[in-house]
Amino acid sequence: MNDMTYKELLDSVSFEEIVPYIEKYHGSKGCLALYKIHYDMLRHLTPKHHDDANDDVCHITMEKNDNGRGFHLDAYPMEGDLWEHSLTKELILAPDVKATNAELAACCLWHTSFYGFTEEQVDDRCECLEFYSKDYVDSDITHIRAKRVIRALESAGGKIPSVKEYMKIPSFRNKIRSKCKEFKSRRKAFTKAGTCSRSMRSYAHHIIRKEYYKRIWRTGDVIRAMLKSSMTHVEDIRSLLLCNHMQSYEYKTLAFDSRKRVEWMKELIDKYEAFNMTQYKNCIVCIGTSSAYPFRIEEASIIECIVSRCSGINTFYVYTDDNLEQDMRVTTVFYE
Repeated sequence: MNDMTYKELLDSVSFEEIVPYIEKYHGSKGCLALYKIHYDMLRHLTPKHHDDANDDVCHITMEKNDNGRGFHLDAYPMEGDLWEHSLTKELILAPDVKATNAELAACCLWHTSFYGFTEEQVDDRCECLEFYSKDYVDSDITHIRAKRVIRALESAGGKIPSVKEYMKIPSFRNKIRSKCKEFKSRRKAFTKAGTCSRSMRSYAHHIIRKEYYKRIWRTGDVIRAMLKSSMTHVEDIRSLLLCNHMQSYEYKTLAFDSRKRVEWMKELIDKYEAFNMTQYKNCIVCIGTSSAYPFRIEEASIIECIVSRCSGINTFYVYTDDNLEQDMRVTTVFYE
């Protein structure tokens, strides 16, 4: 490969060519869909130089694995810059690098997705860093985010179940018992060492509140999507909040053409494992589109593709979000 920019590298290979290297270095379970989204997003962006970027070139080198066995490709400095600038970087290969363009692309995609595959994920990461700078811990951040979900639901006339109601959920109770058992074991060691430790009762109260808000926060994306739809009744949300287990996904198509949304989304599902972790029988699917490019009847086939993976209760909601322009957002939760 002659020296080229990151943008030129991505334009030289298809995502299908890159997949074997993602599977080789990073595994495929749950990540191929996100890599595909990241790849499509980067190829659509217009490269733009930024003066405050960390460098205008990126060095591709062979580095020893942490376990001392074998080598892997490294791209430095790539992560941390705005994506538009990263695309302008000239890739400089070390003499011992003999990788194909597809392998080089897989390496670079890993680096540019380090802080998130999408703008939403990067914004989420940046917000966390802002909270950390104020000395907030993870439980504080979860509490703040859960409160946003609570306010959104209450504004729509709904109500979040109480802690007492959550304690009736088997998986919730088991989580609390497991955490308390773990703490009890550690507390004995603290006592022997003469180290002061909080009481068992105090810890139990703390972990119940922590897990309570974590459960609410995890439903945030789908609840916000449901609340945007005129098809939603706030009572519909209660069964989701009180479910035993759940797994949620949110994907925005990057077809940049409303006529290609079905094809793009089905490829993500059929070829790139968009819902490969599905194991629960009930399903909620929320589809968001802009008013200029609304949901079409033929796009119901996307919903059919998703709900075919479960055998229980299936519901779907459609809403309008003009920020989506020609694309659509598919927010899905599987639960039981």
